Amino acid sequence: MKLVPITTINRAIDLPKTASEAVISGQLSKNTSRAYAGDIRAFLAFIGGEDRLQHVGKDLVVAYRNHLLEDGYKPATINRKLSSIRQLFSEAQERRIIEANPAAKVKGIKQDNNYSPTAGISKDEARKILDSIDTNILIGKRDYALWMLMLRTGLRRQEIAHCRTGNLSERDGHKILTVIGKGNKTRMAKLPVDVVRALDEWFSAAGMENGDYPLFSEVRKTGRGKDATYTVVDANGLSVDGIWHIIRRRARAAGITANITPHSTRVCFITLALKGGAALHKVQYAAGHADPRTTERYDREQDNLDDNAVDYVRI
Repeated sequence: MKLVPITTINRAIDLPKTASEAVISGQLSKNTSRAYAGDIRAFLAFIGGEDRLQHVGKDLVVAYRNHLLEDGYKPATINRKLSSIRQLFSEAQERRIIEANPAAKVKGIKQDNNYSPTAGISKDEARKILDSIDTNILIGKRDYALWMLMLRTGLRRQEIAHCRTGNLSERDGHKILTVIGKGNKTRMAKLPVDVVRALDEWFSAAGMENGDYPLFSEVRKTGRGKDATYTVVDANGLSVDGIWHIIRRRARAAGITANITPHSTRVCFITLALKGGAALHKVQYAAGHADPRTTERYDREQDNLDDNAVDYVRI
């Protein structure tokens, strides 16, 4: 039996050459991989490159953490970056580049777990944004359907970006969308009638009534004014960044000055669902949260003095 040199095998399957490449390529999610890549690049730039890993001690990692804090990064972001750095050093340790992980005992930044830091959207603001979208044109039908879906179901943009029309089905007389959430967990999202109507109008205008298509696609504008026409140009569908830009652009166009992101639609959904009387465990499932405490963090009505827990107590 002829043995194949390990260097030949490495070239054949293109194994990661550095610790940073190994950490980044080892992530199952593209979004996680992209986040880790940014975190690690920033840290390596701070210390002077990957060949400096063996010279880094705990004090330098602490200095970097404090540097991030001074630069205004939020605790959750700093803690995520520290997690990326710990994995980088862990990989370097396995490769015998370093003897010990200097980031292992570096403490993260304490954060208030009672609230999500994401800016929310009130019911009136949501209505204002929806009313500002011109649904007489193709791009308006798409954006309106996207906003309706996110506001009424609380789906993540990553979940929507990976959905196709084939994910739509019916169960017990209800229209549902099957999505794959965090941890590759599959769940069903019930679609209210007004969301189904908005999606159907978008599909019809885009020529997507039959066949399997991305749920939302890029739309190109040709011409100006009354002569402007819109066509679907991207068979691969909207990316997560594309969804982010649509949410931001439509919020600004409606005059909403808060820092609105796609996550803001989840805050709106969870808050309105809980305020409307939905049981916590039902909202937790709809939002795709593993822990009900995560769901509670998004409730913007926790400190509502007009409808407070003390109002329900009679002695």
